[in-house]
Amino acid sequence: FGDKFIEASNMLSLISIAIPGLFLNNLTGIVLNSAYKEKLAMRSTMIGAIVNVVLNIILINLYGIIGAIVTSIITEYLILFIQFYFISRTNIFKIRSNNVNKL
Repeated sequence: FGDKFIEASNMLSLISIAIPGLFLNNLTGIVLNSAYKEKLAMRSTMIGAIVNVVLNIILINLYGIIGAIVTSIITEYLILFIQFYFISRTNIFKIRSNNVNKL
């Protein structure tokens, strides 16, 4: 396929670093939504979107497609860490002793 194919395959392998973050973002988003914390899920996504736009403006001008890929990776893991923070600050997984006594 030529040099273009090799370049594209390198970019694809680089962007694949974001896949675990994307997968885990879906899980943490589902946890927040199922606990009626939709606003927190939306807030983390909005923060990620703003960071993504700002970083894309900066990094694409400096590094081209590599900048866009790095921005996507940073954004996915930023959203993940924000959602983990929100989950840890809520009582979503709190086990109440009276529920344990019933078992």
